Amino acid sequence: MKKSTIIFFSVLIILKVQAQNSAINFESAGDTTGILCRDNDGNIYKTVKIGTQVWMAENLRTTTYNDGTPIPLVTDTAAWSKLLTPGYCWYNNISNNNIYGALYNCFTISTGKLAPVGWHVATDEEWTILTTYLGGEKIAGAKLKVISKNYWNWLNEKKSTNESGFTALPAGHRDNNGIFSLFGNGGYWWSSSEYGSTGKVWYRSMDINSSGIFRANNNKKNGHSVRCVMDAISLKEVVDLKPDLKTGVPFVVTPKNPSGFIATRTFTGDIILKWNPVTNAIYYNLQGAGIPQGLLRPGAVVNNTVNVTGTTYTIKGLLAGTHSWILYAVFNDTSGSYFADKLNPAKTSLTINANPSGFKATQNIRGDVILTWNSVPNVINYNLQGAGVQPASVMGTTYTVKGLQAGTHSWWLFAVYNGPDGPYFGDELNPARTSLTINIAPGSSPRWTGFDPEKHGFRFVNSFTNNVIGPPISFETHGLCGGMSYTMLDYYNAGRPIPNQEYRPANNTLIQKYLYDRQVNSLTPNIDKWLEVNLNPLGMRTDEFFNWGIKERLQELRSFIDRGVPVVLGLKGTEGTIHDHQVIAIGYDAGRYQGDLGNYKEDIRIFICDPNYPTGTQTLVPNPITKDYYYLDHTDDRWRTYFVDNKYAFVNPPNIMNPGYLNDGLIHELLFKFTTGADDMRGGPDHVDVTVKLKDNTSQYYPNVSQNGRWLPNYMETAQLVLRQPIAQGTISSIEVSTNAANNITGDNWDLLTVEIKAIIGGYNGEMLISSAGPWRFTGARIPLVINVR
Repeated sequence: MKKSTIIFFSVLIILKVQAQNSAINFESAGDTTGILCRDNDGNIYKTVKIGTQVWMAENLRTTTYNDGTPIPLVTDTAAWSKLLTPGYCWYNNISNNNIYGALYNCFTISTGKLAPVGWHVATDEEWTILTTYLGGEKIAGAKLKVISKNYWNWLNEKKSTNESGFTALPAGHRDNNGIFSLFGNGGYWWSSSEYGSTGKVWYRSMDINSSGIFRANNNKKNGHSVRCVMDAISLKEVVDLKPDLKTGVPFVVTPKNPSGFIATRTFTGDIILKWNPVTNAIYYNLQGAGIPQGLLRPGAVVNNTVNVTGTTYTIKGLLAGTHSWILYAVFNDTSGSYFADKLNPAKTSLTINANPSGFKATQNIRGDVILTWNSVPNVINYNLQGAGVQPASVMGTTYTVKGLQAGTHSWWLFAVYNGPDGPYFGDELNPARTSLTINIAPGSSPRWTGFDPEKHGFRFVNSFTNNVIGPPISFETHGLCGGMSYTMLDYYNAGRPIPNQEYRPANNTLIQKYLYDRQVNSLTPNIDKWLEVNLNPLGMRTDEFFNWGIKERLQELRSFIDRGVPVVLGLKGTEGTIHDHQVIAIGYDAGRYQGDLGNYKEDIRIFICDPNYPTGTQTLVPNPITKDYYYLDHTDDRWRTYFVDNKYAFVNPPNIMNPGYLNDGLIHELLFKFTTGADDMRGGPDHVDVTVKLKDNTSQYYPNVSQNGRWLPNYMETAQLVLRQPIAQGTISSIEVSTNAANNITGDNWDLLTVEIKAIIGGYNGEMLISSAGPWRFTGARIPLVINVR
């Protein structure tokens, strides 16, 4: 037997044998198993054997499913918060995939296609087996976390040893509202196991302050990291040994799966799957769309599967979309049946031309019905039929219906494609459908102010971390909702356009300092009101607080809105939360409610401009059953009560010009997004300079782009460079980022995790990414980070 074969059989035997001693013997960190783990993108993962399990030693970073289908990348905050379908992202939308991996919502796991072939997303039970083997949840976290202080913000040897080789990293997470947090402070990993029938899923987490690993459940909309476990391996499946051509790592090769696997569609809509026979196969295991639940191969993620004795199978009733199938040959030996090459099943897919998904009807606050749907590739238009429209050809993905009366209304939608014989409908048997019931309350008359969030609201989200007290004692707060609300009213009342930048202002910039000052202005005169709404011992005042909002406070709010005056509201979070908030009320509709605590409380609608959801209008409604208030579009946002802020006083806001450039194709601005790692930049005399170098050997120098502000650890800051002289595209050779700190004991150290640079181009609607870099550590010496520009 060849030496490589002996080594590989030894690895397989190790996988099947448990440790005989009572002590746990860990293998070293990194790839210790010789087992190949490669995803559909071609990424190769380190693996580690822990007990009887083989785990990835890195976070998953694939951007496609194991059948080659792309996973949707969702960067927009609002889009993520509404997502009920698969999606992934990178932390802060900055790709650091080779280190920290991607963040996936749990709908990607539910597809059963996320893990590399031969692997599966770890179940809740498998996580428990892991932590039990490592001594239990209270101490297992330390044995799983990577040691290096370059990753976790604060560690000691008792809370991070990585003696298991698992190499857990603090990749943070993305909340179901689309906000990123806890990078460097915590790691979160999904399991594939549902939490009963709640619609939530079990996950594990580790943090900087504990040696433990924590088991909890979460909304599927959250973005967490993923680790996979290897499917079961049987020694009887090994008949040959070959190295992977890319890595030289040996892997299992078994008898072949069928060739010639294809899917075709008949004129009746049936799908016919066919393949070539395999010698000595006793039957074929077929998995995929439209196949009933059956016997699963060992260790597989739950999927639809059937055993077929012939070489053809018919599927009926599939709807539009791309459908995929995988096929295994099954063989028999003296110890029983086994699957052929599990790492390389035969694969095929078929696309049934789709009608749009996500077709829905919503009524806006002005009574119109808005029909929206997801775009479909390669269509020439959409055919819309139903209430309030004649059969209409629509070019976009939205249509407004006006003037509908009370009742239930329905609509049908087809995608229209262009074929060799002319236009045709996609999947005529299954149009997209939606309906909406309109309840028109007698005498209902919404009242509005002139404040329009689309026009008068900020474009960036309230995701601030505020440096209240700096090092060596550090005290930080989060959010500037009151400051943003007051500032929006300032610009509205001044009759001046609000700054239209779409990125969060950096610490110490003019607008950030103004927002912070206005935050203080919004809190100080209302301390008595905040203390009042916080006083609810054992929930004894819950009914009282709820009734405030639908009686006294509602009448006070109406007195402002009826005069056309938008007014700030203070929202008090529900019991057990600290979700206090400040927003602007811009309209209301009482419906049939008479303001007397009587019937029809559910008719009340308060229309809100919320800094957490910029440019849109939120609808705040009471829930008489749970005795709280919530948003119709964001039902997880709930409050005990609210008060009307009648202490607002106008302050003339700073005059910040919204730039407008000629349609000249030149670069007029550079927008930098800096993400700081574990070590902050102190600010004050320590600041960041930028030099833009051109291919003609000239340069433009911009000192102090950080404007003397402290840049907090594990936080993203922005810097806007309005160029003194516009630059032609393609003429920038490099951009140098440097700090001014001297190379001595007073020099500041700063960890730059990533930097992303975008160009604002005259005539170009949007921002164009031109380069990115990182990580880089500034150590006090004036040694620049040189970023080449593509």
